[in-house]
Amino acid sequence: MVSNEDGKARGVAGASRFSPVWLWLSIGAALLAIAGSLAGLFAPPIYSGLTAAFLPQAIAQDTANLMLVSPLMIVLAALALRNSLRAYLLWLGVVTFTVYNYVIYTFSIPFGYLFPLWVAVLGLSIYALIGGIAVASH
Repeated sequence: MVSNEDGKARGVAGASRFSPVWLWLSIGAALLAIAGSLAGLFAPPIYSGLTAAFLPQAIAQDTANLMLVSPLMIVLAALALRNSLRAYLLWLGVVTFTVYNYVIYTFSIPFGYLFPLWVAVLGLSIYALIGGIAVASH
């Protein structure tokens, strides 16, 4: 918690300079990531151009995104919107992982049907991370 001039504690979302737009951007990124992971897992032609060595990695990453990362990002963003500093800091970590993950998707997997979606998730996550870090110090 952060103290204001009156000495009263206030959460991250209660900060006067805090804008929840970064949290909402990450929720949008998580929803797009869920859609992309579902498409990757249940539409076989999506990864048809991958090598035999890279295909299991892509499937495992889609599974991790679908089951853990995206739901966690949504839950942490919702908790951060309710003034939880701990959730906000954990949310920054999950968004950082998402940026790392989607850099790999965007630059390592051959161009295909999901490329625009991967770029959208990467862009939303980068903006959410930069904005989230910028307001964290206030």
